[in-house]
Amino acid sequence: KIGQNEHLYEIQQILQDPDPASENTFSTLSLMTSWGGVHPGFTRRDAQSIWYASPDIGGATIRAAYITPAGGKTANLSPYGMQIGAEWKSAFGLSLYGAYAQYNDDDGVRSKNKALRLGVGYGMELFQVDVFGETLKYTDDFGTNDKRTNIGVSGSLNFGQNHIRLAISSAGKLKTSAGTVDNSSARLILIGYAYTLSKRTELQVNYGMVDNKANAAFNVSANGNDANRFGVGIRHSF
Repeated sequence: KIGQNEHLYEIQQILQDPDPASENTFSTLSLMTSWGGVHPGFTRRDAQSIWYASPDIGGATIRAAYITPAGGKTANLSPYGMQIGAEWKSAFGLSLYGAYAQYNDDDGVRSKNKALRLGVGYGMELFQVDVFGETLKYTDDFGTNDKRTNIGVSGSLNFGQNHIRLAISSAGKLKTSAGTVDNSSARLILIGYAYTLSKRTELQVNYGMVDNKANAAFNVSANGNDANRFGVGIRHSF
């Protein structure tokens, strides 16, 4: 594939998110795959990337992408990157997956963003559970050397057309070359119910809560404070 695409690092997280419609305050994407406002994250549609997806071989697939500088080049900035990921699904409901992503010169200085994530899932007709974790690293020519580790778990119970979903994710404290930053962690809990109307359409009711212990160091919600949300909606997949 050639063109503007989302890539496996983000896609893997979306597949394990009970509320994957968008990257918002109450989506696990706001904690996972993201620095939370400190540095650029890994949830963007890269311009003019070149992407290879392997065929399914015994339940295993591999995807790799080179993100070209097209669309982002300025006088002193030529952003580029790469992603590679693999996934294996067994006939018995077990799945294993991993992904690595790296972006260079993507925020106005000579910098490098790197991320590694691993996960395991198990699902049957009645339930699905996923456990996942990632480590994000950032360095630049100004001596910045930041690191954050995020973990999460999600699951669903399915009773015919009824689905109960839960996600809990945790963003660890920001670690810098000067030491660990206090009050720089965050927690997210999402619980929801969905009723299937058709193969592509469902009704949703959900509640989300962000326990945001950070200020500028990790700004998950709009103002850096705790937040709660109750939502009702219809989701249709094309």
